Amino acid sequence: MQWRAPEEYFDEPVDEKIDIWSLGNNFYSLLTGRYPFYNTEQTHEIQEKVKDHQTAFIDPRYKEHSFAEKALAEVIPMCWEYEPDDRVDIFEL
Repeated sequence: MQWRAPEEYFDEPVDEKIDIWSLGNNFYSLLTGRYPFYNTEQTHEIQEKVKDHQTAFIDPRYKEHSFAEKALAEVIPMCWEYEPDDRVDIFEL
């Protein structure tokens, strides 16, 4: 429940783009070893952050590490585009 795409919080129609959002969350966990908004424990606080167009912090230094870390750091924001139509699709990813 905590890591939903924005359109889910607003009860808007959903499609495969919610899976892309979720994939971005998984990539974030792989990259950092933490969940998005790891410093926020309350579900409603996370929901408000997502509704307010906030995303978890990705340290830019990851782009200076290995090829894999750089690739993840570059792809995660593409998965977290607020508007589903602006989100990358699985074939672009």
